[in-house]
Amino acid sequence: MWGTGARDASTIPALVGKGMADQGSPIVAENFGEAGYVSTQEVIAFQLEVRDGNHPAAAVFYSGVNDLFSVYQHRVAGLPHNEGNRVTEFGLSLRDKRERLYGTALSAWMDDRAIVRTLRKVVGRETIRFDWGERGESGPWRKPVPEEQWPGDVARRFRANLETAAAIADSRGIGSRFYLQPTLFHKPVRTPYEQGVSTKHPGLDQLAISCYEAIRKEMETSPVRDRFRDLSDIFKDESAPMFIDWCHIAEAGNERIARAMEPDLARLARQPKPGADAPDSF
Repeated sequence: MWGTGARDASTIPALVGKGMADQGSPIVAENFGEAGYVSTQEVIAFQLEVRDGNHPAAAVFYSGVNDLFSVYQHRVAGLPHNEGNRVTEFGLSLRDKRERLYGTALSAWMDDRAIVRTLRKVVGRETIRFDWGERGESGPWRKPVPEEQWPGDVARRFRANLETAAAIADSRGIGSRFYLQPTLFHKPVRTPYEQGVSTKHPGLDQLAISCYEAIRKEMETSPVRDRFRDLSDIFKDESAPMFIDWCHIAEAGNERIARAMEPDLARLARQPKPGADAPDSF
């Protein structure tokens, strides 16, 4: 939903709004996406909006890739992205932490030098490291779990978050729809560029496939399964370029996603909402 790599007018919400207006069902489509949000953060963001009086006709959740990348990054499911940074940054402004602050700042400055980035490409990233500050790693302080447990753990948390979001929506008469995002690993026919970026994260391809299989199985018995739609195979027969990287979709792909969402959202838009005098937000 955030729209990495797309112009404002070509994000999924913008395209859905335009498409529905063209069909004679105008809506106000608001984009609440955030870069890197896992499904838990999406639920919290939604809850805060509802708490503060934002009661739209429908809330749309487009999720999946951030949850699976979190377990790839942290070796335990359910954490926000880059949680190790929170460990590094915690308390750095305190007087007795100044030495850590200066060391962390110097390490970050060195990491950002062009010559350092170039050398890492030549000799390997892990060969050149600057640890003058304190590196925050999520694994050591949250006990990692065996890899075979990752897909199931991701799927159970994902389902719980979707059901929580649906319950919040239902309590305020808000329609809700949930979509599982496509990934490059679910696109069999890839361009040379797509094939190149698909290998950037070793092992992520198999993890993505395993996590999505677990999510699909978990959602089969969920009480919100009728509101859930798996879009992971939407590009299965597409040979044209659709991806910027393993998960971010180019504008042509966003258009395809928007067209897939519109029938569901058009039905929700036609449902009367008590007290509504104007087109409702999505």
